[in-house]
Amino acid sequence: MKLIGLFLAGLLLVFTAQAQESGDGVSVSRSVRQKISTKSLYVPEPAASSKKPKGTNPSEEKAANPLQAIQFVQSQAEFLPSSQPALEELVAFMRSKPTVEIELAGHTDNQGDFDQNVLLSKKRVDLVKDYLVKNGIASSRITTRGYGPTRPIASNSTETTRKLNRRVEMYVLKQ
Repeated sequence: MKLIGLFLAGLLLVFTAQAQESGDGVSVSRSVRQKISTKSLYVPEPAASSKKPKGTNPSEEKAANPLQAIQFVQSQAEFLPSSQPALEELVAFMRSKPTVEIELAGHTDNQGDFDQNVLLSKKRVDLVKDYLVKNGIASSRITTRGYGPTRPIASNSTETTRKLNRRVEMYVLKQ
Protein backbone atom coordinates (compact mmCIF):
# COMPACT_ATOMS: atom_id res chain seq x y z
CA MET A 1 0.00 0.00 0.00
CA LYS A 2 1.17 3.50 -0.75
CA LEU A 3 -0.02 6.65 1.07
CA ILE A 4 -0.96 9.40 -1.35
CA GLY A 5 -2.03 12.96 -0.53
CA LEU A 6 -3.76 15.47 -2.75
CA PHE A 7 -4.40 19.12 -1.91
CA LEU A 8 -7.44 20.45 -3.75
CA ALA A 9 -9.47 23.62 -3.18
CA GLY A 10 -8.43 24.00 0.43
CA LEU A 11 -8.97 20.35 1.32
CA LEU A 12 -6.25 17.81 1.97
CA LEU A 13 -7.37 14.44 0.72
CA VAL A 14 -5.28 11.50 1.92
CA PHE A 15 -5.92 7.94 0.84
CA THR A 16 -4.08 4.68 0.27
CA ALA A 17 -3.78 2.89 -3.02
CA GLN A 18 -2.24 -0.35 -4.20
CA ALA A 19 0.94 0.57 -6.07
CA GLN A 20 1.84 -1.46 -9.13
CA GLU A 21 5.47 -2.25 -9.84
CA SER A 22 6.34 -0.01 -12.78
CA GLY A 23 9.59 1.69 -11.85
CA ASP A 24 8.01 5.13 -12.19
CA GLY A 25 6.27 6.08 -8.94
CA VAL A 26 5.14 9.45 -10.33
CA SER A 27 3.10 7.91 -13.14
CA VAL A 28 1.56 5.43 -10.71
CA SER A 29 0.49 8.32 -8.48
CA ARG A 30 -0.98 10.18 -11.43
CA SER A 31 -2.95 7.17 -12.65
CA VAL A 32 -4.31 6.55 -9.16
CA ARG A 33 -5.28 10.20 -8.76
CA GLN A 34 -7.20 10.19 -12.03
CA LYS A 35 -9.22 7.13 -11.01
CA ILE A 36 -10.34 8.49 -7.64
CA SER A 37 -13.37 10.76 -7.46
CA THR A 38 -12.98 13.50 -4.86
CA LYS A 39 -16.76 13.45 -4.44
CA SER A 40 -16.58 9.97 -2.94
CA LEU A 41 -13.86 11.13 -0.53
CA TYR A 42 -15.70 14.24 0.62
CA VAL A 43 -16.69 14.27 4.28
CA PRO A 44 -19.25 17.05 4.82
CA GLU A 45 -18.74 19.59 7.57
CA PRO A 46 -21.55 20.18 10.06
CA ALA A 47 -24.46 22.14 8.60
CA ALA A 48 -24.15 25.92 8.75
CA SER A 49 -26.90 26.05 11.35
CA SER A 50 -24.93 23.98 13.85
CA LYS A 51 -23.65 26.02 16.78
CA LYS A 52 -19.94 26.41 17.38
CA PRO A 53 -18.64 27.30 20.82
CA LYS A 54 -18.59 31.01 21.62
CA GLY A 55 -15.33 32.69 22.48
CA THR A 56 -13.16 30.49 20.28
CA ASN A 57 -10.13 32.00 18.62
CA PRO A 58 -11.30 33.32 15.20
CA SER A 59 -8.16 31.97 13.54
CA GLU A 60 -9.13 28.46 14.66
CA GLU A 61 -12.94 28.56 14.42
CA LYS A 62 -15.36 30.98 12.82
CA ALA A 63 -18.37 32.10 14.80
CA ALA A 64 -21.66 30.48 13.84
CA ASN A 65 -23.52 32.15 11.01
CA PRO A 66 -26.14 34.40 12.65
CA LEU A 67 -27.95 35.16 9.39
CA GLN A 68 -29.66 33.12 6.72
CA ALA A 69 -27.74 32.19 3.58
CA ILE A 70 -28.14 34.34 0.48
CA GLN A 71 -29.34 32.24 -2.48
CA PHE A 72 -28.54 32.54 -6.20
CA VAL A 73 -29.87 31.71 -9.66
CA GLN A 74 -28.35 28.49 -11.05
CA SER A 75 -25.01 29.05 -12.83
CA GLN A 76 -25.23 32.82 -12.27
CA ALA A 77 -23.84 35.43 -9.92
CA GLU A 78 -27.39 36.80 -9.61
CA PHE A 79 -29.44 37.02 -6.42
CA LEU A 80 -32.73 35.17 -6.20
CA PRO A 81 -35.50 37.71 -5.43
CA SER A 82 -36.19 35.76 -2.23
CA SER A 83 -32.70 36.73 -0.99
CA GLN A 84 -33.50 40.43 -0.64
CA PRO A 85 -34.58 40.13 3.04
CA ALA A 86 -31.35 38.25 3.85
CA LEU A 87 -29.29 40.98 2.16
CA GLU A 88 -31.11 43.69 4.10
CA GLU A 89 -30.63 41.74 7.33
CA LEU A 90 -26.90 41.45 6.61
CA VAL A 91 -26.58 45.21 6.03
CA ALA A 92 -28.51 45.92 9.25
CA PHE A 93 -26.30 43.47 11.17
CA MET A 94 -23.10 45.10 9.88
CA ARG A 95 -24.38 48.62 10.64
CA SER A 96 -25.39 47.62 14.17
CA LYS A 97 -21.96 46.14 14.91
CA PRO A 98 -19.39 48.58 13.49
CA THR A 99 -16.35 46.64 14.75
CA VAL A 100 -17.38 43.25 13.37
CA GLU A 101 -15.29 41.75 10.59
CA ILE A 102 -16.81 38.96 8.50
CA GLU A 103 -15.97 36.32 5.96
CA LEU A 104 -18.36 35.77 3.07
CA ALA A 105 -18.15 32.15 1.94
CA GLY A 106 -19.46 31.37 -1.54
CA HIS A 107 -20.75 27.94 -2.55
CA THR A 108 -22.22 26.24 -5.62
CA ASP A 109 -23.96 22.99 -6.42
CA ASN A 110 -21.95 20.24 -8.13
CA GLN A 111 -23.35 20.71 -11.64
CA GLY A 112 -20.84 21.59 -14.34
CA ASP A 113 -17.08 22.09 -14.34
CA PHE A 114 -15.36 22.15 -10.93
CA ASP A 115 -13.05 25.08 -11.74
CA GLN A 116 -15.93 27.10 -13.18
CA ASN A 117 -17.93 26.47 -10.01
CA VAL A 118 -15.06 27.74 -7.85
CA LEU A 119 -14.89 30.87 -10.02
CA LEU A 120 -18.68 31.29 -9.81
CA SER A 121 -18.60 31.01 -6.01
CA LYS A 122 -16.00 33.81 -5.94
CA LYS A 123 -18.15 35.99 -8.22
CA ARG A 124 -21.10 35.44 -5.89
CA VAL A 125 -19.20 36.53 -2.78
CA ASP A 126 -17.89 39.55 -4.67
CA LEU A 127 -21.48 40.45 -5.58
CA VAL A 128 -22.53 40.30 -1.92
CA LYS A 129 -19.47 42.31 -0.87
CA ASP A 130 -20.28 44.97 -3.51
CA TYR A 131 -23.85 45.13 -2.18
CA LEU A 132 -22.57 45.71 1.36
CA VAL A 133 -20.06 48.37 0.25
CA LYS A 134 -22.75 50.20 -1.77
CA ASN A 135 -24.81 50.22 1.42
CA GLY A 136 -22.09 51.90 3.47
CA ILE A 137 -20.12 48.96 4.89
CA ALA A 138 -16.32 49.35 4.72
CA SER A 139 -14.73 46.80 2.40
CA SER A 140 -11.88 46.36 4.90
CA ARG A 141 -14.35 44.60 7.22
CA ILE A 142 -15.16 41.92 4.63
CA THR A 143 -13.06 38.93 3.58
CA THR A 144 -14.27 36.75 0.73
CA ARG A 145 -13.67 33.12 -0.12
CA GLY A 146 -15.08 30.91 -2.88
CA TYR A 147 -15.41 27.21 -2.11
CA GLY A 148 -17.24 26.03 -5.23
CA PRO A 149 -19.04 22.70 -4.71
CA THR A 150 -16.74 21.43 -1.92
CA ARG A 151 -19.01 22.23 1.05
CA PRO A 152 -22.60 21.25 0.28
CA ILE A 153 -25.25 21.57 2.98
CA ALA A 154 -27.71 19.36 1.09
CA SER A 155 -27.65 16.50 -1.37
CA ASN A 156 -26.96 17.42 -4.99
CA SER A 157 -29.27 14.65 -6.24
CA THR A 158 -32.29 16.86 -7.09
CA GLU A 159 -32.81 20.43 -8.24
CA THR A 160 -34.74 21.18 -5.05
CA THR A 161 -31.78 20.27 -2.86
CA ARG A 162 -29.09 21.65 -5.22
CA LYS A 163 -30.74 25.08 -4.80
CA LEU A 164 -29.71 25.04 -1.14
CA ASN A 165 -26.05 24.64 -2.10
CA ARG A 166 -26.04 27.77 -4.30
CA ARG A 167 -25.43 30.23 -1.49
CA VAL A 168 -23.21 32.75 0.26
CA GLU A 169 -22.87 32.42 4.01
CA MET A 170 -21.50 34.97 6.47
CA TYR A 171 -19.19 34.14 9.37
CA VAL A 172 -18.03 36.52 12.10
CA LEU A 173 -14.24 36.63 12.23
CA LYS A 174 -13.83 39.43 14.77
CA GLN A 175 -16.37 40.92 17.18
